[in-house]
Amino acid sequence: MIFSGKDLKSYRVITMGLPQLLNQLVVSIVEQQPDMEIVSTLPRLDLGKSDDETNLNCDAMITHYESSDTTLAIVRKLLFSNPEMIIVNLAENVRSGDIFKLELKALPVSELSPDSLIQLIRDGA
Repeated sequence: MIFSGKDLKSYRVITMGLPQLLNQLVVSIVEQQPDMEIVSTLPRLDLGKSDDETNLNCDAMITHYESSDTTLAIVRKLLFSNPEMIIVNLAENVRSGDIFKLELKALPVSELSPDSLIQLIRDGA
């Protein structure tokens, strides 16, 4: 892809918890892009970290967690601390994975009554 210097937004990327060889490969791929930089390579995150420790100041994180409830809890914690970040979680085969990001979603509601307002709260929470 051809970029002109004036059109580039700079993307700050972090790798987290990648095995060493995979981390080297990902860093090499990302750093070939003129609009991207690896700003940190971090070990795996545990849920005991404070919100200050999970505020990462980056645009994207590339990680390699197994799918589990713990993984989803870690992703949730990271995204709430870094709401504009995306997380790319590479699958075991490293040829696929999942992208996690926060998105606001507005759902239309028509003809509100006191009862329907209460029901919306119960259904949405």
